[in-house]
Amino acid sequence: MMIVTTTNIFLAPVAVVIWALDVYLFLAALRLILPLFSAPWVKRVCRRLKTLVDPVPNAIRRWLENNKDDPGPAWLPWVITLGGGIVLKHLLLGLLV
Repeated sequence: MMIVTTTNIFLAPVAVVIWALDVYLFLAALRLILPLFSAPWVKRVCRRLKTLVDPVPNAIRRWLENNKDDPGPAWLPWVITLGGGIVLKHLLLGLLV
């Protein structure tokens, strides 16, 4: 995560969106990495993260199923979500520079 600041008051909402996007990308990455560990608290944390993170990939999966006969592999919505989030973040950062 990086520190995003702006000196223009009108660009402050863009900075807030970037911060929110950073938090979402961090939680999504955590949701995908945590199941690799076998600690007793991991299942509870993953279950709670699932309610926060999974609605976006699930919506993309439903959209792919409605628009194509073959929606593709199960990991495709996650790649679209994380890749799109990273691209969107960099586009928004371009507004601040």
